[in-house]
Amino acid sequence: MDENELKLLWSLSSTTQSVTIDEGQLLQSISKQVAMMERKVRKRDFREISVAVVMMFFFSWVLLRIPAVIGKVGATIIVLNCMVVIYKLLRARVKITTDNTQNALTYLDSSLKGIQKQIKLLNTVLWWYILPFGIGVLCVYCSSGHSPQNKVIYSLAVVMICSFTYYLNRRAVTRNLRPLEEQLKKLIKDLTI
Repeated sequence: MDENELKLLWSLSSTTQSVTIDEGQLLQSISKQVAMMERKVRKRDFREISVAVVMMFFFSWVLLRIPAVIGKVGATIIVLNCMVVIYKLLRARVKITTDNTQNALTYLDSSLKGIQKQIKLLNTVLWWYILPFGIGVLCVYCSSGHSPQNKVIYSLAVVMICSFTYYLNRRAVTRNLRPLEEQLKKLIKDLTI
């Protein structure tokens, strides 16, 4: 081959290559990640709802037994917040089905919406979960006849537990949900181009 033939071959070759994406493989790969996330969410929801139901019964009993008004207010806050937790967790559920009639874009969009609901839920956990429970528990404990030193130590422990809970939820968003959300957005963008 001489130089002119190589130039001719080079000029005839396509500068852009066509890439085909196998929708089946793409759905299978994303399905695994989304299914793993769904399992984690279901386990978390089951655990949280179970604890909320037990807490509702326990603090309803405390509400009837505790004499101090501030303790009754705290127990009421906890019981009502248990109901809020159950409602929020059930409302944030998105069932992502791997129906054979769905195309990859529909499935990815459905998965993205589910991930975004979970991100929103965990980003607002301070307001609907941590603060109400923390305030309620502190009210119940402070209404009892403990010494001021014990109340301060208990309050600091509650603040530390609440802070750690907040940290864990933020970490779950940044480590697990945001990367998956970005991956889904990128795949949707690539498929729509």
